[in-house]
Amino acid sequence: MKVLFYTVFMATPHFETELELIQEHILKGDEVYILHCKGQLRTCFLNPTHNLGYCIICQSKFKSGISLINTEKVKFIELPTSEKQYPGIPPVFKSIDELKEFKMGNVEVGMAAASSLITSFNREHRLNTVKYRKLVFTEVNNAYFVYLFFKKNLVAIQPEMVYLFNGRFSTILPAINACEEMGIRYATHERGGVNNKYYLAFNTTPHDLENAHNEIEQLWENTDENVRLEIGKKFFNDRRNRVEHAWFSFTKSQESGLLPKNFDTQKKNIGLFNTTIEEYAAIRNWKKPIPIYKEEIIAFNKIFESLNNDSTIQIYLRVHPNLKGADNSQMQDIKSLEGKFKNVTILFPESNVDSYTLMENCDTIITFGSTIGVEACYWNKPSILLGMSYYDKLDCCYIPQSHEETIELIRTDLMPKPKTGALKYGFWELSKGIDFKFFKQTGLASGQFLGKEVNFTTGSFIKSVFAYIISIRSIYDVKQFYKIVKKILFKK
Repeated sequence: MKVLFYTVFMATPHFETELELIQEHILKGDEVYILHCKGQLRTCFLNPTHNLGYCIICQSKFKSGISLINTEKVKFIELPTSEKQYPGIPPVFKSIDELKEFKMGNVEVGMAAASSLITSFNREHRLNTVKYRKLVFTEVNNAYFVYLFFKKNLVAIQPEMVYLFNGRFSTILPAINACEEMGIRYATHERGGVNNKYYLAFNTTPHDLENAHNEIEQLWENTDENVRLEIGKKFFNDRRNRVEHAWFSFTKSQESGLLPKNFDTQKKNIGLFNTTIEEYAAIRNWKKPIPIYKEEIIAFNKIFESLNNDSTIQIYLRVHPNLKGADNSQMQDIKSLEGKFKNVTILFPESNVDSYTLMENCDTIITFGSTIGVEACYWNKPSILLGMSYYDKLDCCYIPQSHEETIELIRTDLMPKPKTGALKYGFWELSKGIDFKFFKQTGLASGQFLGKEVNFTTGSFIKSVFAYIISIRSIYDVKQFYKIVKKILFKK
């Protein structure tokens, strides 16, 4: 069996996941190919401005991990270097929406580029594509380059399986497009539901809602009732107790039991919990066919205006803690609401008000897809869902079809939905994934593969710092350097 790995993301535990899969296929006697970058990509998610300093760190970590494997069983393929500018790419995209819609043939270069750029540029879902036209052009051009060289290698190798990370970035999605075009089976990998598990999505990505819905139902049906109920309950109790399984607990810094100072139990209290837009702003198939509200801020304004004169209702907008420190249009939109409506209290990301105590004391919870929407159902609170989510088919939330219905649901004394759907979701979250055999994860971004930590060398880090400092040309470069030191050196 021929297996191709496309290895361009060195962050832990994702690189170690690929090492795990490579090791498994070697032990099976499969023919393993690794397609990797030595700085040829003009941009990538962790190094969008192609700084030599990060390339040095990346290559050092790659060598460290690969040295632990019997490389006699592996065939390495380096990416070619390409400075070519491909015809057909507009020099300027008028908006981020125009960029997301742009394709070259069936290759989703615009969506891929938008996904990378939105996250890289301060999680800016309304990225100014005119202002950053040169970077946008580079990202799109690089995405098409990825598609061409990947397809060329698919033709040459004819693998029966391809492994890639995540699937949404500009260096990955075009490779998926090439696999789909040629009918070659692939799998995208991500973190599992808990540490020491990894997750594989076959012939799709981890963001595929329909695939997730099917997994949730199948896993529930194929598991003993007592086991699934126990694990499902554990998910919700652990979340409330700030236990970190596969990702950070954003409520850790909040003060347990603390409510807003103006909380009045005599009123009908509504908890509105938003989400971080950038994460799902540019993912294929991640949008409602006919959304009630085109954007989060439109929903806020329409809902608040409709209820502004109702003195019996108080709304608490709990801004997602993950937006702490963000200075982007999402936060600017939210700040513009401050003091605008009589019965709206905004709890900014820095607020130490306890999200769970707020949820418990509110009469109704509204979310746009964040996990607290399904958590509310588990804790016997009526939950209204206005966005898309992995739990939107589980009958754990009220899902309005119009703004008028949204307001009617808010005004109504709703009964909580049954807990079964919430338990299905919680069980899936803690159970999804495959146990690592060769990698022992010790933290969210740490662990040992075959008994050794996979990391860059001290020498390479010193070289990278000098290379990075020399190449700094703007405040954006300074911010990127800070991100690299934080994520790669301190693993935060």
